[in-house]
Amino acid sequence: NWDLVGERTGAIGHTMPRPAGYAINHMTWQSKWGIKVPKGWSVLYTHPLSRFELPFFTASAIMDSDRFASHGSAPFFIKKDWTGIIPKGTPFAQIIPIKRSSWVSKSVRQGREDQYIAASARMVPYGFYRSKLWVPKKYKAEKDV
Repeated sequence: NWDLVGERTGAIGHTMPRPAGYAINHMTWQSKWGIKVPKGWSVLYTHPLSRFELPFFTASAIMDSDRFASHGSAPFFIKKDWTGIIPKGTPFAQIIPIKRSSWVSKSVRQGREDQYIAASARMVPYGFYRSKLWVPKKYKAEKDV
């Protein structure tokens, strides 16, 4: 049994910016599990996507989790003046694997094909992206044997 929530006090985490509208307390999610990804991969650890109603905000970080699978703590902040109990099963983080690679970004003008796609999308009330552009993905989680 362990406490899922901890607090960093004193010099630990004092330089981390606090989001507006949240208490100054630097809280942490304490995990007893680790994430291990294949060589050359990292993970984006972030607040659950599009979950604005949650009474907390989990800070984001990219971790190179191909080198070790250690449990740790992730910083989060509670909304100012919020009191209550976070219900069991509430997601507190989203972990997204990302492949590391070297690349260079560049700005380009929108070509005719891109302009056509954008114009077509404006003519459809909803569902254009999913029906015309979205590519299904497959994810597989392996259990430690």
